[in-house]
Amino acid sequence: MRKYRALSRCVAFLLLFTLTSMQATVNVSAKSSISSLSKKQTELNRTLKNIKNGIGQKQVYKNVVNNNIKSLQSQIDTEARKLDDLNNYIEQKESVIAETQNAIESQRDELAKRMCAIYKTCDTSTLEILIGAKDFGDLLDKADLIQKMSQQDSNIINSLNENIKNIENEKASVEKSKTEAETFKSSLGEKKTKLEHIEKENDSAISGLKQQEVSTQSKLNQILLEKQKLEEQISLFHAQYSKSEAHSGNYSKGKYSWPVNGFSHISSPFGGRRNHKGIDISGPGIYGAPILAAADGVVIKSNSTNSWGSGWGYHVMISHGNGYATQYAHCSSINVSVGQNIKAGQVIGRVGNTGHSFGAHLHFETWKDGKRYNPSTEL
Repeated sequence: MRKYRALSRCVAFLLLFTLTSMQATVNVSAKSSISSLSKKQTELNRTLKNIKNGIGQKQVYKNVVNNNIKSLQSQIDTEARKLDDLNNYIEQKESVIAETQNAIESQRDELAKRMCAIYKTCDTSTLEILIGAKDFGDLLDKADLIQKMSQQDSNIINSLNENIKNIENEKASVEKSKTEAETFKSSLGEKKTKLEHIEKENDSAISGLKQQEVSTQSKLNQILLEKQKLEEQISLFHAQYSKSEAHSGNYSKGKYSWPVNGFSHISSPFGGRRNHKGIDISGPGIYGAPILAAADGVVIKSNSTNSWGSGWGYHVMISHGNGYATQYAHCSSINVSVGQNIKAGQVIGRVGNTGHSFGAHLHFETWKDGKRYNPSTEL
């Protein structure tokens, strides 16, 4: 009987030694890989931050360019309206000139009638002067004939010619303004075209940066997934190790005590489309609430320094013996360490929002022989 007991102790010791050795080997290898992945994660986070800053700067520049384009378009529209007004003004002046010229032609007809009268009453020499005139202007320059024309006709014609001259000068001034406006409008259009080209290049740069952002985020997510798998691998060996008699806990399937007093709302249950590996306990004012051990046991994992913690943030895992274990994640602080014996209801940390978390809550997991199962079945 004594030999049997001695042999049993020897086998238990060898089993414990083997498990311990395996755990140490896995832990060292996994932690080394996690350390390497953490460095890559830091580099990718830095790259991602730079990319996001670049996108932000390009977006600010885009807004500036876009506002300048809008300003130029407003000026172009103003010049277009100005050109329309100038064209209308020129058309009006051309109409006035045409009407004035018609009035002069009418006056010429009246003058022709008077000339006929002069012919009937004047001597041959006066008629010869009229016939010898080269044009209407030359006719008006003939002093002797002008003296015989009515002063009224002369004043009317002079006045009409003066009006035409003034209108033509005004028209020339308006046409000059029109040319200047067209030139200015054209220059605005060229500036707008250049800015639109710059905006297009800037949009292309933003698109490229966004693609880099997606690619970098994808790499980062892959690293986080790998780290989580390694953490789970460590947890698996911890859980297997917890089956040994080295731990003081002797929990058998039954009921765990609720880990956060005063807060009973489960915001995210086990499983579902997210394949959630635990339950999330939350509620108004839960941040900083004490986290209580669900049963007696010993701490086999305690992360109180790495706020990311492979997505779990600050977290604790407790072995309760017989292959059972519980994990408490996203804590704001941890106040227990690996190897420490724990009593049910003992405060092991505080509820927080660390790691991959969106709002304060406790992520609570239950394990059996290295596999997670629904905590709600035991609470």
